[in-house]
Amino acid sequence: MKSEHVTVLTDKFEYKGWDQVIPIQPEQIFFYDYFEKERLQNKRVLEIGLGSGVLSIKAAKLGAKSVVALDINPRARAIGGFNVVINNVQDIVDIRSGCADDIYRPVKDEKFDYIISNPPFEPTPENENYYLNSAAGIYGLDFLHALFKDLNNHLNENGFVQIVTMAPGNKTEPFLLTRMLEQYFPGQEIIVDLDHQPIGYDQFVDRFVEIFDMDRARVQKMKEQASKDQVTDIFMVMICFEKGKNGSIKYRHSKKLYENWTTPLGKEQSLIE
Repeated sequence: MKSEHVTVLTDKFEYKGWDQVIPIQPEQIFFYDYFEKERLQNKRVLEIGLGSGVLSIKAAKLGAKSVVALDINPRARAIGGFNVVINNVQDIVDIRSGCADDIYRPVKDEKFDYIISNPPFEPTPENENYYLNSAAGIYGLDFLHALFKDLNNHLNENGFVQIVTMAPGNKTEPFLLTRMLEQYFPGQEIIVDLDHQPIGYDQFVDRFVEIFDMDRARVQKMKEQASKDQVTDIFMVMICFEKGKNGSIKYRHSKKLYENWTTPLGKEQSLIE
């Protein structure tokens, strides 16, 4: 019986290069808990944003027939490729160079049964250098807009989508995500699971001054815009839907309480079950 155990190498949290391969975070555990093993059997999978390869490798080990994984970061492709080999799924996982201007260009005219992603999702000040794996505009939604735009064109009928990301809103609902989902997938049944620990928007973006020594005025500008837009909190969310299944957007809380997702797991190790 094929082992489903996954071992990955990542950068250490202390590595501050723009090309950092993100250490294991609680959102990857969140993602693992929602993987639909039955849907993966003998299916063709696309991952947008390979990173360390932790999601693509798991999909392969859970029964996917093939996995195409995209990343614009050469360091991620190198480290992810190493992880693919040490997990013995190199015959299943096909790593390709991503395209910053057109996410789906490397898979033009291709369709998949299951699309997965843990995209860049951090609210980020304008004109500041920040990690490729995280920078995503004032509300952390820039990459998600690009991902959603042509997603259905690369998904087979009854294909499945699973995305873990950050979503801004108020204390009860990530309403900016709701608007996006209604814009790109009208009439589609979508299940959104909310982590139990939303974080204040101002608290989150203050990190850029306190930890990364970014321009205080740019961070203050973000906070003022958020106040105007009535954005107070950020949720970690799991978005899942089956193409062609009609319905509405349904919010619910995650199955369990996860560790605080602003801190990487296992700073001294890089292993994941």
